[in-house]
Amino acid sequence: MFGLGFPELLLILVIVVLIFGTSRIPEL
Repeated sequence: MFGLGFPELLLILVIVVLIFGTSRIPEL
C-alpha cells in the first residue's frame, strides 16, 4: 500500500504502543 517493509511496520507498531501506553499512565 505505502511501500513499507516489515521494519517500517514494526516501527509504527512500537510507536502506537508507546502512544497508547503513555496515555494510560495517570502521571503523564
